[in-house]
Amino acid sequence: MRLLLIAFSLLLITCSSNKNTTSTDTLTLAFGNGGGFTGIETKYIVESTGKVLKIFGRDTTVLKNIDIKELKTIYSDANLLKDYKYFKPDNMYQFIEINNNRIVWGFNTESVNPKAINLYQQLTTLLK
Repeated sequence: MRLLLIAFSLLLITCSSNKNTTSTDTLTLAFGNGGGFTGIETKYIVESTGKVLKIFGRDTTVLKNIDIKELKTIYSDANLLKDYKYFKPDNMYQFIEINNNRIVWGFNTESVNPKAINLYQQLTTLLK
């Protein structure tokens, strides 16, 4: 019985994951805007594979694939904001979601971190 316990312990110690993760493996990233009279939100998801999706209402559309080099730059910038807390929507608002953190600001809000606005602008240029 003791030998079985030792063997099981050794098995657990040696079976650890050695996967090398990059910053794109650990973040989920989305952005968009919404509000106004209808309250409808447009959301874009940037997957770790480089695929950009648009979600509008119940429709999801694949827009494009972006270069991995550009993706890593974006994810690196997003990683700097992953713990930043800001939630001040107006009637019309913009947002960035990094993992489960949603950063939201109105169009006329000046107190939001400029890094969030720069990241949002960087993300919206992906759509062109």
